[in-house]
Amino acid sequence: DEISIDNDYSLNSNYEPADFETSIYKNISTFDLDDWKYILVNKENPLKEDIECDLIGLNGFDVDVRIYDKLTEMFDAAKEDGINLCMASGYRNYNTQKYLYEKKINYYKRLGYSTDEATQIASMKVTPPLTSEHETGLAVDILSYEYNTMDSDFGLSDAGKWLKEHSYEYGFILRYPQGKEDITMIQYEPWHFRYVGDEAAEFIYVNDLTFEEF
Repeated sequence: DEISIDNDYSLNSNYEPADFETSIYKNISTFDLDDWKYILVNKENPLKEDIECDLIGLNGFDVDVRIYDKLTEMFDAAKEDGINLCMASGYRNYNTQKYLYEKKINYYKRLGYSTDEATQIASMKVTPPLTSEHETGLAVDILSYEYNTMDSDFGLSDAGKWLKEHSYEYGFILRYPQGKEDITMIQYEPWHFRYVGDEAAEFIYVNDLTFEEF
């Protein structure tokens, strides 16, 4: 029987699974990693300062204006499939991120952890200021009206499943996937999505990569 191939991301010319190195080698040259969409922000790659963003409001939260159309397109597509998505967080400035980070540390200190222990645990959930993607305006937290709690079980909800399967079609990736915590240094967050553009999102999705690996 003939085999139909829509792309060559996961199969080589012999229709055998491509290994990681081959897959990267064949495609990575098509991406200009200096493009604004690919800015890597994490604990090892902090922003130098609180950057200025051209923001636009969406459901009570701000996002970078350049991702607005794709984000609303994704929300509309989900609605057509019976999924009612809602924004839970968008852009945060330095002071907001600092407040949330210190609040989380204090929470764990009140539970009896030392300052060092509380800081280590907190940083897996809320990153220090200048190390959060939310400060770029390119990251959003998304829940649904049916399931509006930020916990791991959101990934098991209809909305969580839909987002994991379809977000790449609109240029977004599940930023902190399950089983990759040792790479992202962030707990599994099935509600946190990052805009990287259509091509990179598909590449990351098909190759099961984190943004750090990309």
